[in-house]
Amino acid sequence: MEASKIPVALTFDDVLLVPQEAAILPQDTDVRTRLAREIFHISEKDDRLAALAGIERLKAWFAAIGSPTSLKDAGIPMQDIDRIAENAAVLAQVWQLKDYTREVIAEILQQCR
Repeated sequence: MEASKIPVALTFDDVLLVPQEAAILPQDTDVRTRLAREIFHISEKDDRLAALAGIERLKAWFAAIGSPTSLKDAGIPMQDIDRIAENAAVLAQVWQLKDYTREVIAEILQQCR
């Protein structure tokens, strides 16, 4: 599945991994722009620029509290991605998240390097 087709849903755990991803596609701006405007009070009128500013603020916030913004920063080696994806795919099945296959989860984790 292409990264642009991966469903977006934000929870605190998701945000721990996603800040490393800086690509903003037009269909992704809604959630990221809302986060930027509602949480970080970004007043940029352009949705894409607001989303990018929000990502930078989120990264800065995580850095300020000493939280990693990538798998590398968390000390998770890339060779562990397949094992992590397999475990997460089992949980996705339990939670009936049909779009989150092992392959999709591995692709998301690859973007968090």
